[in-house]
Amino acid sequence: MAEERRAGYGRPVVPACRTGAHPRAVPGPVREQVASMACRISEVVLDCRDPEALAVFWCDVLDFVVLDREEGSVEIGPREGFGGPQPTIILSRHDEPEPGKARLHIDVNATDRDQDAELERLLALGARPADVGQRGDEGWHVLADPEGNDFCLLKARLAPL
Repeated sequence: MAEERRAGYGRPVVPACRTGAHPRAVPGPVREQVASMACRISEVVLDCRDPEALAVFWCDVLDFVVLDREEGSVEIGPREGFGGPQPTIILSRHDEPEPGKARLHIDVNATDRDQDAELERLLALGARPADVGQRGDEGWHVLADPEGNDFCLLKARLAPL
């Protein structure tokens, strides 16, 4: 299912992020034709050793459900499924972590409690504090999921979707 979406199954494939809003956008006819087009994150892929275990953790953190399972991966997302306002997360099995620091991490915001209460909840679910060189006076907490993937709990509370 996820592979079909990436291939444009069921809808036309369009060029990625060519809007004309940025000064270095693609010049010429594309700029004129696609002036209102914008990109949106629809999926985040996280390499991990145990997709099933991380699916349980992230479903509890985000109130997501398992949407799909393919050999070696689990896709989780909101109950409404793919294509809504929130991206889905694909947890993809990789036995060995890639060398070097991850270049992408997830930021989360509490929706129904303050930051301190959400921090307690995340730690109870299996998150642990992570030290990435922060000073200690930041308005966010850096945490690691059960496999050591860094993510941040931001201070602002967002309205639930």
